[in-house]
Amino acid sequence: MTPDDLVLVFMHGSDDDLEAELASWTDSRGEEQAARELLAFAADGNAATRTAAVTIGKHTSDKTTAKAARRAAYKASTRRAARR
Repeated sequence: MTPDDLVLVFMHGSDDDLEAELASWTDSRGEEQAARELLAFAADGNAATRTAAVTIGKHTSDKTTAKAARRAAYKASTRRAARR
């Protein structure tokens, strides 16, 4: 599964689907690595992709991962403001 696949499940699947896929995603990589991959994917995506990826990251059980997701969301919002 790729970060793109996980975002698609978030956008089009049920909460149960996302929970199952997220568990599989983090189990196969470890929470920290999974978050890094997801946030790297978000950094290269459009607004919808970034929002979905950061939201997924915030829902992990690891506090470090959730904190990284919030930090990424803040950086993305400040980048948009700087472009104006």
